Amino acid sequence: MSRFPIPNPPQMRSKNRNWWNEVKKQHYVNLKYLIEGEKLYGLEAEAVSTKRLTDELKKTMVPIIGKDEELLKTYELEQLDQAIVDLIIHIIT
Repeated sequence: MSRFPIPNPPQMRSKNRNWWNEVKKQHYVNLKYLIEGEKLYGLEAEAVSTKRLTDELKKTMVPIIGKDEELLKTYELEQLDQAIVDLIIHIIT
């Protein structure tokens, strides 16, 4: 697990306090990692880090959205290439 600080500006303090009170009721195993002094933290699994997920989405979504025609063509050709490879492997095995 990795921790990230939860923003705590004055306008969110009441909301964060309510969130913390609700979380405490659940008796989570990792509850001790959610607070340090007055600072609240969120937890995220490191199986797929946020950075890796964001990088993969950027690589995949930009061509799909079509911001760049060349990227879209490259993406489609890569998908076609992978489909052909999968078909050949399926036929061989």
